Amino acid sequence: MRLLIVDGNQPLVWVVRRLAPAAVEVENASTREQVDAELREHPPDAVLLNVRRPAGPWREVAGWCRQRRPPIPVLFHTGASVDPAEVGIRTDRHSFFTETLTADDLHRLLGAVKNGSAVSH
Repeated sequence: MRLLIVDGNQPLVWVVRRLAPAAVEVENASTREQVDAELREHPPDAVLLNVRRPAGPWREVAGWCRQRRPPIPVLFHTGASVDPAEVGIRTDRHSFFTETLTADDLHRLLGAVKNGSAVSH
């Protein structure tokens, strides 16, 4: 299973690699070019988006994930107190929102993949 983190925050990547089960391959993309290449060449099974990173294309990535069939589960992460509706985050049964990343949040995202929200590539 592949998890793509869209963020330039290396501490977040480090934390996710420690929280993720061994069977999960954690990839990171921090530039628009890296994100585009990952989505086009190696579509992930799940995506973690840092929405506090203004340079990150999180809105476009979320839309791309929703358009896939089946949709790719997304976890929106802010790292701060944010009202999801105020920043335009739309959640559904394939996407989740968290201010602080916990093992339970990551488990919920990976569980969505296992429960058929997405298939392994």
